[in-house]
Amino acid sequence: MKKKMKNQNKLLLEILPDTISDREVPAFFSKEKLKLLKQNGIRASFIISSEPVDAKAYFFLMNILKKFGMQVYSFYFDAPDEQQIESLRTAVYDLQKALSSSGCIIISYRSRFALALIAGLYLVVGRSVDTAIAAVQGMKKDSADLHWLRPLLDRLHTRLTGPADDTRQIHDAIKIDRSQHMPKPQPLPGKAHPGTETGNMLPAGASPKNDGAPSSNIPLARRKEPGKKETVVKPRGETESKSGKASTYSAPVSTSAGTGSFYQSIRFKLISIISIIIIASLTGMIFLASYFFKNDNEIRVQESNLQISEVIALKIKSEIEKYQIISSVMFKEMHESMTGYENFLNAGRKEVFFAGIIRQPGKTGNEVFFKTFYNKPLMNKFLISDREIATLNDTIRKTYTLSFAGELTISNVSPYIDHPAFALSFPYERDAANAVKSIMVASIRLENLMKTFQTTGITRVFMVNYKGDVVVHPDVTVVKTGANIASVPICAMMMKSKIDNGQTRYRDDAGMYYLGSFKKVNLGGFSIIATAKEEDAFKAVYDVQLRNLIILGMVLTGAILILFFFGKTITTPIIRLVGATKKIIEGDYRVDILPTTKDEIGQLTSTFIEMGKGLEEREKIKNAFGKFVNKEIAEAALRDELRLGGERKTVAILFSDIRAFTAISERLEPEEVVEFLNIYMTKMVACVEMTNGIVDKFIGDAIMAVWGTPISKGNDTENAINSALLMRQELILFNKNRGGTKKPVIRIGCGINTGTVLAGQIGSENRMEYTVIGDPVNLASRIETLNKPFGTDILISEDSYKLVKSIFAVEQMKQIKVKGKIEPQRIYAVLGRSDDPGRPRSVMELQALLGIEATSNVPDDTLIQMFDRGEEKYEIIEK
Repeated sequence: MKKKMKNQNKLLLEILPDTISDREVPAFFSKEKLKLLKQNGIRASFIISSEPVDAKAYFFLMNILKKFGMQVYSFYFDAPDEQQIESLRTAVYDLQKALSSSGCIIISYRSRFALALIAGLYLVVGRSVDTAIAAVQGMKKDSADLHWLRPLLDRLHTRLTGPADDTRQIHDAIKIDRSQHMPKPQPLPGKAHPGTETGNMLPAGASPKNDGAPSSNIPLARRKEPGKKETVVKPRGETESKSGKASTYSAPVSTSAGTGSFYQSIRFKLISIISIIIIASLTGMIFLASYFFKNDNEIRVQESNLQISEVIALKIKSEIEKYQIISSVMFKEMHESMTGYENFLNAGRKEVFFAGIIRQPGKTGNEVFFKTFYNKPLMNKFLISDREIATLNDTIRKTYTLSFAGELTISNVSPYIDHPAFALSFPYERDAANAVKSIMVASIRLENLMKTFQTTGITRVFMVNYKGDVVVHPDVTVVKTGANIASVPICAMMMKSKIDNGQTRYRDDAGMYYLGSFKKVNLGGFSIIATAKEEDAFKAVYDVQLRNLIILGMVLTGAILILFFFGKTITTPIIRLVGATKKIIEGDYRVDILPTTKDEIGQLTSTFIEMGKGLEEREKIKNAFGKFVNKEIAEAALRDELRLGGERKTVAILFSDIRAFTAISERLEPEEVVEFLNIYMTKMVACVEMTNGIVDKFIGDAIMAVWGTPISKGNDTENAINSALLMRQELILFNKNRGGTKKPVIRIGCGINTGTVLAGQIGSENRMEYTVIGDPVNLASRIETLNKPFGTDILISEDSYKLVKSIFAVEQMKQIKVKGKIEPQRIYAVLGRSDDPGRPRSVMELQALLGIEATSNVPDDTLIQMFDRGEEKYEIIEK
């Protein structure tokens, strides 16, 4: 990749080493290389794996690609079986879709399924399987090692041309090994990269933007042939789903411990909880204090209003009595000398406009003044005419009746003379029986009384008469308009009250709240009302409350800062523990943390370190133990859960045996026999484990495997037969370059039966093994021995056949009779899967494929003897 490529929508293939660590990833995907990929339109990457991979390396690679703006797709395939064809089909369609808008790079840990994915592009545009295989042959060194690709592409071709099913898409589903420590990263030789080859990887039509034109000179990165590969054991039950389906592992967020959202951290929760407690306590204290302060303040304001109204009422009463005297003196001064009343006369000259006497009305019923006094200098000063005086007297005529009844009345006459004034009407003369003979009516200025109502502070005081008319008010405008406030709640309460004082909280028409008090005066029927706006009355309360809230904010801010920094001493060790936990999840049990405190967290850290050491030791024991027994059994043994006994389970049992193993062993040295058996057993055991089975035991060259225990996958018989078919394919590969004395061709026979057995621990308390026992096991063993006379390699019983007859193509063999069973048994030879177009069509084709010598029809008696004795392992030569 030295210069920029011209075409768009390129497809690149990068094959990674089998064991690559996160530290080695930058050597393969440097910034310069990624920038060049970006410049050349590579916007999508497909990570393909068929074996568990190093989680750190995977996440590191994924983060690097995403950082450079690439869309990352990841797929995991563990077997070319039926269920995973749908996953491969999804990957092909995703790749085609990605190529329609940008270039793509396929990053594969092994070339096996990466080549199948590329070949799928040829199928999706209508090319044949042969064309697809031919296109990818040049991408693999050993092109002869593509025998597995045809049946896989045949099935994929059927799916690509059949109805689409997008419900099985498994994006970002790469499998990550958690079973043990990943192999330690090996240092790369300098900075040299694997060699590259040039090849056309895009079929015409795979990318719409290319218009079918093949891309030229596309570098195809290839890895050098690795040395001996370290074995990585796949965990069973942890990351595998049902048999054959693509395994999915939801990867954790690829960030370091403690770098997540602050709002999800313990520090934030600690700050939040303590802040809530501080806010709740201080806020509660503030509002409770404000509530009681407000109530106390309301009481004080009401008491103050009442005291003010009482004081002013006494003063006004005194003033009214004084004006009675002044009016009388002013009137008498007209007819006689009033020595000693100079003060009253001077006051009268300044304040009294008019005074007149009305006698008790006669039969006519009309009140008429028979004596009057007009203070002309004062009237002229304020431009008040006699007519205006007559008009106001006529207006208050209704009050005369009350005065003749002995009452003193006060009326607001300001609107009639356009000057603040009030009219006073009171009894003037009485007869011997104390009956009122005449009354005096006087019009007096309000200036002197209004000074009494000019109060300071928040309280406003005014005077009303018995009808609710405002007589005296600090606001002259209210007085001049002659306002009536009978509808105001405090005035209405006063008018209805039977006592002389009271107080209340009320709201006016504008929605404003007031605190009001009143005091009735028994002279003249007038009352003094004192009111204060609640807003003004409680201003001090609200000011104190605001100051308290400011103090609350200051205290809370200080507490948060202290908790934030103090919380680090608590959360930092926990964050380290979280990071150590993630390492343990990834299989790294060597915890590199130390306790920094002697509190509970320090103790937890010490315990965690010990736990990591214990888990590491346990994992080593389990891995070592798992090489001899099934991993589920190994884990149960480590948990001390193994007990003698068992339970009834329906399982599928497989027996496989090498044909003529004794003869083969005679021609080989013991070391060669062991080496040959280890290679053979490794391949066969992989086929068993790949289909979710367990190897029950090795019996010399024979293998006994079981499906359905300890855990059933629901399709155990199908899995057992799939395993046998995989064994067939592996042996075809194994025998490809074999022949002769030292490398004899290997042929096996497999017998499969399904039935109910007793599964559990058999043996003694000191020495036991997990196995299955029952008649179905014996029948599977007997069926395996019939492969030689029938010239087959896989035979299944009738019970197994009934469960899978729609899945596999079989050919019925002769019936057999087993000792202890009344009914004869039907045996079936397995040709292949029904959906495999490349399967043999008959036993004869099968024999030709496997190189099995065709056998003539064997008599039934011979079959029975064969079934009873098994395969002949010896011959009596001395008579």
